[in-house]
Amino acid sequence: GKKYHMEFRGGVPVEPLKEIGTTERRGTEVHFLAAPQTFGSIEFHYDILAKQGHMGWDKAARLRQDLEKAGMLKVHSIRTGARGGQKGLEITDEAYQKYGLKKKLVYSRGADFEHSYLVANIERHFEAKGKTVEHEALLGSHRVDSLVDRSLAIEVAIGNKPSEEARGVISDLEHVQRVLLAGNDREHLDHVGKALPRELLERIDIKLFCEVMDG
Repeated sequence: GKKYHMEFRGGVPVEPLKEIGTTERRGTEVHFLAAPQTFGSIEFHYDILAKQGHMGWDKAARLRQDLEKAGMLKVHSIRTGARGGQKGLEITDEAYQKYGLKKKLVYSRGADFEHSYLVANIERHFEAKGKTVEHEALLGSHRVDSLVDRSLAIEVAIGNKPSEEARGVISDLEHVQRVLLAGNDREHLDHVGKALPRELLERIDIKLFCEVMDG
């Protein structure tokens, strides 16, 4: 199909709709920049946006880029033994204060900033409800992203291998009452759900990230 672009300022078109190329994608992408003349204060609080369900994968990716450009985020490796290590995210005090982030996010198993950020916001969501949350909890021989009150295992599913994620969820069910599988892509979550045995689905909640944060 074809790709089109149109720009507005103050609600008024800057120029007519124009064709800018071809694409295999479908849908509409909107980039919004708040104007101080309209809104007064244009300072965004990402932790508040996350609680409202608007901080998805793409938003986390843009935040990572902003932090890296500003020198507020550094990635390094941490040795954890002969078998390998973890990657660490060092976030400056300035970023911590400006965006309400945790000073240090540590991730493993090939995850990245976006995954870690979504997990951190889900954990904060449950902690605000007075729940006890364990990060990277070990259940049997499998680690889950988060464990709430030792009864609810949470996995943030953003990979491209649904069958592997499904096997992890199945192993979690042996040790907990319920599993929450959260993601930012409905189609991907549906693939994971189809890979699970039907008799287990009644113990698994499969939700979009925004649905978890709004709940």
